[in-house]
Amino acid sequence: MRVLIDTNVLFSALLTDGPERELLRVLTGQGDTLVLTETIIEELKRNVAQKYPLAARSRALAIIEVMISGDFIKLKGHREYTSFMSEALTLINKKDAPILAVALGVDIDVFVTGDKDFLANPKLRFLRGRKIFKPRELLNKI
Repeated sequence: MRVLIDTNVLFSALLTDGPERELLRVLTGQGDTLVLTETIIEELKRNVAQKYPLAARSRALAIIEVMISGDFIKLKGHREYTSFMSEALTLINKKDAPILAVALGVDIDVFVTGDKDFLANPKLRFLRGRKIFKPRELLNKI
């Protein structure tokens, strides 16, 4: 299974031992592929640098580097999903459109997020529970 992971899920997985971290453990243990974009990685690093205590920051950044070099990660570049941006912009705000473009257009089975802009968006209702999941929802499904 190819799973697009949103920044907020990765950030939570680094910070706490909750459903986000458990989901990453299960997915990588099953041999699933985690799909990320350069933008997700940049945002994750920026959030860690801004929000982590100084003592934990370098360790978290090192974990990110190890994680993105793993065999279970597939990084997607901008040109792989730009053709789906116009459709994404009709469904969600400009800030979130790039990640939705990936979810819509790149060979993704599921998209995991905690972002209410995706989860509560009536325009995306057709994808909820089929392609867009909260971490706990996907854990319960697999």
